[in-house]
Amino acid sequence: MPRVLLALLLVLAVTATGIGQVYQADASNQTFTVIGTGDAAGSCATPSTCASLRQAITSANANLNLGAERDTINFNISGTGTKLISPASPLPVLTGPVVIDGLTQPGTTCSSHRTLLIQLDDLEGDLLTFIKSTGALALHGVELRAAHR
Repeated sequence: MPRVLLALLLVLAVTATGIGQVYQADASNQTFTVIGTGDAAGSCATPSTCASLRQAITSANANLNLGAERDTINFNISGTGTKLISPASPLPVLTGPVVIDGLTQPGTTCSSHRTLLIQLDDLEGDLLTFIKSTGALALHGVELRAAHR
């Protein structure tokens, strides 16, 4: 009986601290949506609410894909115009197959007058090392701005 009580107290403690409310990875592909240009760390609260690209990459890395399943990172950042993402430090190294799709940002066009609205800035020249981490990265509709040296 004491073991059952201990297990019940552990479940209550996890729920009370909010740990049970954090997005939990599963064994299939997921779509994570970036809703901000900041550089917040940690994991996404839910797959549809990643405050930063850093959070989306961290959550995709935590997802246990089976086989060749790819996670997708989409964008839905409010407001009009170009969205500049400037990480303060190198983004996490990708550990699995991922599609980063800037074409999902509202207002992006790929017609004869291409308009890409997601820009990823690399002012220090070393922030984009996550790209070379895996052969299973597809990057669509994201303008990469290199360091000016």
